[in-house]
Amino acid sequence: MYRILSFLILFALTGCNPPEVYSWNESDWDEWAAEIFAPPDDKKVLLIFIDGLIPAAIEISATPNIDALLLDSAWSMTGRAESTTISGAGWSSFLTGVHWDKHQVPDNDFANPNFTDYPHIFTQLKADFPDSIVGGCQTWQPIESGMVLPAEPDFNAFHNYYDYSDDYWDEASADTLCAQEVVNFAGESNIHMLVMMFSELDGVGHQSGFGAEYSTYQAMLQKTDTEIGQIVDTIKARPNYSDEDWLVILSTDHSGEPELHHGANIPEHRLIPFIMNGPSVMGGEIWPPPQTVDIVATALAHLGAYPVAGTDGVSVGFESTSPPTAKLGENLIFNGDAEYERGYLGYESAPDASLPGWHDPGFFTVVQYNSPGGYPGDGDPGPNERGLNFFAGGWATTDTYATWDIEVSNLAGAIDGGARWTLSGWLGGYLDQEDRATVTAIFLDDSGDILNSNTIGPVTASDRSYLTGLLERTSTGSVPAGTRQIQVRVDAVRETGYNDGYADNLSLIITEE
Repeated sequence: MYRILSFLILFALTGCNPPEVYSWNESDWDEWAAEIFAPPDDKKVLLIFIDGLIPAAIEISATPNIDALLLDSAWSMTGRAESTTISGAGWSSFLTGVHWDKHQVPDNDFANPNFTDYPHIFTQLKADFPDSIVGGCQTWQPIESGMVLPAEPDFNAFHNYYDYSDDYWDEASADTLCAQEVVNFAGESNIHMLVMMFSELDGVGHQSGFGAEYSTYQAMLQKTDTEIGQIVDTIKARPNYSDEDWLVILSTDHSGEPELHHGANIPEHRLIPFIMNGPSVMGGEIWPPPQTVDIVATALAHLGAYPVAGTDGVSVGFESTSPPTAKLGENLIFNGDAEYERGYLGYESAPDASLPGWHDPGFFTVVQYNSPGGYPGDGDPGPNERGLNFFAGGWATTDTYATWDIEVSNLAGAIDGGARWTLSGWLGGYLDQEDRATVTAIFLDDSGDILNSNTIGPVTASDRSYLTGLLERTSTGSVPAGTRQIQVRVDAVRETGYNDGYADNLSLIITEE
């Protein structure tokens, strides 16, 4: 069938006559079809997954091979894992490119996964390039049976983690056996994508201490690093390596710390390393910090393919990025309209949204307008230009908050010569509940000392006439001389049930007086 389709495409694109086409022999067809039905021969991808990798452990452990991947890389040590920080959710997001409300694996039960609409990255690649060659090894049966085998990889191995979990250190450990399998696959001349899933670092963490400072945890990371080096060395020994464009992406499903290990929606569990290495990568820190779901979109983009419809990830690391530069007369709040990240359908059974570029220590989130359950909709009070999403306090029975920090040293001349700020936003809540939101601008000098602050809000239930919705609040004043940093803090104050303090269209603008 590929040859028939190839004929039609070639005929349409070149207008060549049938006799000219028929003069091609069988090998000519195969060679030409391979260019259409497989990625370019020079484009290759290696995905490395290390379950439970803590960013700080890379800095304090002897990991020469990971360190080598960090050289000239695009990287972040504050990437975002899934809000559940559970391996089932994280592995599934790493391999599908969508958050857990879509792949339907919020935990380790795999009770009702949706890997049909959101399949393994191998399946997504083969949807665009059916003749692409893929392979890898992993150690978790639900992933193997639910995702890997349906993808029909060309090279595949499986070693069950639980068959070897009594001793992670011998030559027959699941990770060591898998690494050797991938070493063997890496020598295949026409391979396009390799996926190596390491699982034992997380196991050692739970057994002997989950934290970057634990010697056993560091020792397992060093063992993993050695096995990564074996895979990378095999790739570099390929006969045509100098003509190949390999993209290596290394990340994890969650971080962790000693007290709770992982599983909480807190920065200590959710902030993860994200490392990209290869000649096509633009070196430097990735901003805003990427998410686990970005791996699939990024890997497929390198190969010239596209993720499935409805993917949550975006391609990162191929262009230089940096935080926005403060400018007079322009909004200094990044993503003040809550549109950068996908909003969710309320709180229950929905992820907690990452707020790219913001410090978000908990359940402060982003919700879609018109979500079921009585959340603000098109017919409720709110901004005329309201977009798809708004900020919300989240699935918590406590107060929540998020902060955005902006450097304004480049505006020092205007600020010290006399400048004004205008802070505005739409704030609100739910029906007669007194859950509410405030927005505060905090002006700091170059030492971080507070010079002044100003708050807008809250909008009370009475202000809203006991209706669900948001009302606009605005304040203005003089920027204190000596201001070099500004922190914008959004507080969602909870009084009843889950936290329904809402905010949208946040803006902070500085102008010369």
